Amino acid sequence: MDKKEMKDQIFEVMLQTAVKENFEKELHELPTAKELTDDYELSESTRKEIEKWIKTANHKSTRLRMQKAAKRAAVIAAIIIPVSMVSLLSVEASRNLIFNAVMNWASDHVAIQYQDGQASSSEISSPDDSEIRPHYLPEGFVKTETTQTDSSFTIQYRNDQGELILFRKSPISKQGPFAVDTEHTTHKEIEIQGEKASLFIANEPDGMSYLVWKNHSYSFQLSSEISPEQLVKMAESVTK
Repeated sequence: MDKKEMKDQIFEVMLQTAVKENFEKELHELPTAKELTDDYELSESTRKEIEKWIKTANHKSTRLRMQKAAKRAAVIAAIIIPVSMVSLLSVEASRNLIFNAVMNWASDHVAIQYQDGQASSSEISSPDDSEIRPHYLPEGFVKTETTQTDSSFTIQYRNDQGELILFRKSPISKQGPFAVDTEHTTHKEIEIQGEKASLFIANEPDGMSYLVWKNHSYSFQLSSEISPEQLVKMAESVTK
């Protein structure tokens, strides 16, 4: 190493040492955090500017929280409202499907009259509704006659022994009162397809039994000398 290179290195070391010492000196001369807090106060304009930025930050944070809460509420509403509407409609539908008949009892018969307003005009029978009939028949019975009027639809079923089953369907909106024999029957409340029904069981082996029930549009009647159990089975099979 020649003399010039040595001088350059010595100068470099001295410069680095001087810079370091000067930096440490200036650092030690800076006031402490406590001294800054105690001795220095922010100007009013600076303080307001800082408060404004703090408020802005808080508002943004609050707005984000509210947006998230609103989104959650919207999702919950989107789930609850349709479910609630369906539940309300179900309650109304259930109310309309209740077996609501006025039964005026006499000594030898009962007159059954369905209350008004149980079927709307949109529930009046349509051509397709003529297919609503029993799909189960006791063994040996076949359809022998069908009668259609403005207020009722009647089917007769017979077997080889001449026994008769009558099935009658009537729109509730056009249904008048009808009488059922009670002098020779015993009345029993049952359910047909989940709806209340009245079963009048013959007291004698060859007597007529009657089954009466309704849905939201029609009243139905089955009458025959066959067993009440068979009438119930036929009623449970009544669909399109």
